Amino acid sequence: MGFLKSLLLALLLVGGSSSALSQSLLDSKGKDFWIAFPPNDHSGFSSPKLVVYVAAEQPTVATFAARRRTGEINFNQQNIQAGTITKIEFDVDDYELRGTNDRGTNTGDCELAMPMSIHVITNMDVTCYASTRDVNTSDAWLVLPTRVLGTDYRVVSYASDATTNRVFGRTFIDNAYPSQFLVVASEDDTQVEIDLSIGETSTGVGRTRAVTLNAGESYLVQAQVSVNAQNDDLTGTRVRATKPIGLLGSHFRAQVPVLNDGASRDVLAEQIPPVDTWGRSFVAPPLEPPADSQQDGQTDVTVLRILTHLDSTFIRVDGLPPFLIVRAGSTWDMPLTDRGRSIETDQPVLVSIIDRTTFRGGGGGVRDGDPSLTIVPPSEQYLRQYLVVSIEPETQDPFYTAHYLTMTARMEATGLIFVDGVQAQPLTEIRSSGFGYVHVPVAAGQHVVTSDSTVGVIAYGYGPAESYGYTGGMAFERLYQPSITLRVLDAVAAPGDSVRITTVIDTITEESSLIALAPSELHGSISYDRSLFVPNDKQPPATSFRGSISFILEIDSLAIGDTVSIIRGRAALGMLEIDSLRLDSIRWTTASSIQLAILTKTIDGQLTIDELCRTGGRTRLFNPHETLPMVERYYDLVGRERQKLEPGWNVIVRSQGDALWVTRKFVSQ
Repeated sequence: MGFLKSLLLALLLVGGSSSALSQSLLDSKGKDFWIAFPPNDHSGFSSPKLVVYVAAEQPTVATFAARRRTGEINFNQQNIQAGTITKIEFDVDDYELRGTNDRGTNTGDCELAMPMSIHVITNMDVTCYASTRDVNTSDAWLVLPTRVLGTDYRVVSYASDATTNRVFGRTFIDNAYPSQFLVVASEDDTQVEIDLSIGETSTGVGRTRAVTLNAGESYLVQAQVSVNAQNDDLTGTRVRATKPIGLLGSHFRAQVPVLNDGASRDVLAEQIPPVDTWGRSFVAPPLEPPADSQQDGQTDVTVLRILTHLDSTFIRVDGLPPFLIVRAGSTWDMPLTDRGRSIETDQPVLVSIIDRTTFRGGGGGVRDGDPSLTIVPPSEQYLRQYLVVSIEPETQDPFYTAHYLTMTARMEATGLIFVDGVQAQPLTEIRSSGFGYVHVPVAAGQHVVTSDSTVGVIAYGYGPAESYGYTGGMAFERLYQPSITLRVLDAVAAPGDSVRITTVIDTITEESSLIALAPSELHGSISYDRSLFVPNDKQPPATSFRGSISFILEIDSLAIGDTVSIIRGRAALGMLEIDSLRLDSIRWTTASSIQLAILTKTIDGQLTIDELCRTGGRTRLFNPHETLPMVERYYDLVGRERQKLEPGWNVIVRSQGDALWVTRKFVSQ
């Protein structure tokens, strides 16, 4: 199917599925959350704050299990009132991971399994956010509930940066600002496998990392910032795990775009959705700029970043002809103009907004705003209702001076969007895309967004030389998760005949996503009736009526009709004429035994025993579990039946139901 046909089909699916998605249980509300804090720059006049925010639509109780650097866990229980925000602060020294120092001579906590995390547990659904802040450097993120976490991710961050000086003709790094990301485990014995987008991190060279984490442990990776590699970017790094994990894309203190040493910088942080929740249709609205915003040339722009997950992804921007991104994990950056952007792709991508640096040096002093990282929700994952928090870490002296919610929706939704019960202004269309946006200035605190149709929401705010931004919420349906249907073929045989129980691939969906997962082995088993089938391979002693045979298939390719297992044996006279052959315990794994999120459907087969004796309306079957009396009959050597054992050679025939035993016996005079 050509790109245009694929795209039309994708858009039809989006339009037709929005109602169902808006009712999805897999959204950003939950009762269980895991949080870890990335490094922030505390080199100046320090006033650090790590804050977790919890908002609820109905009263609940929240327990904060905070694991310190020492491994000690502190518990704090709070009553959460409906319509209010509960803020809990945590000490930077105890709970923030430490990165490299300015000159990179000490790697701190990088690439070590560290104990620090915050586990939030409630008895009713809540929305959870986290923020990191120091003087002139802050960002925040929507914390994803544990139930929507996945096992396959790609990192989004931004290019590293540095300030340098020259001494006696040599260049030295004064301050390093690395690209970074952070993993937190939700379960014990989680094996994490990392395929880096760059060839060197702060701990050393090489593109792969592997670590085993227990529940609540966190793992930090930072790019190496050196004179010869000042702008390495960890974006596109693939992170896979054997159990659900959280991934935070981050930057120690980014300049966006990287133009000059004298620019202002800000920490970036955003929790990344797993790749099987990414979308194919996006509208990126322009951000409402700070009141004192100034642009320093045409290249001084807010960046719209598109990250691919699969090879050979076609991308259409603003309705223009599509272009091809060849390699998986690649990015395409473009300015986010004041008209917004529309994006359509033939394969799932992640779209993010990285707000620009507001001060480039020179006169004018500090301006409001600075870089922040915001994930743009795909239109496939829009909802009809949101509970959104516009954060403010300070209680007495607020440092954010402006807060905004920006909603995006189809143009038909104009006049149907409400914020805290107040109708929003009509939508402004984004480049003839059929979608529009509206900015709504709000106060710090909790807000409810509702609409008769599905909408997307992003939240952001500005203060002097700092900002925050995050997704207001979204659904987390596994939209484009690859699936395979396996079928056990039917078999017919007479008792004693050879039988082959064969399993084949019946259907495959999202084949490109399947290839990207790179399955190496298929593990499974087939269960059968022990009285109907006797496998050739030696089996363990029977412990139940049904038997089970395991199989492993080493995979180099997958196609419809391929055989995935053949189990050989013989048909037997059993309890039934027909019984099922069932597939069980299906697992797909990588070469390093990481389990893959491949939805597998199974179609059972059946084994039919043919050529059975039928006399007097009764089919001759054998039931090993039926208790029948034992009967003995006696014959002499020429076949004459006798009433009892007599002297000489005798033939004894014992029968119990349909089972027969024949023996010869000599009886003396």
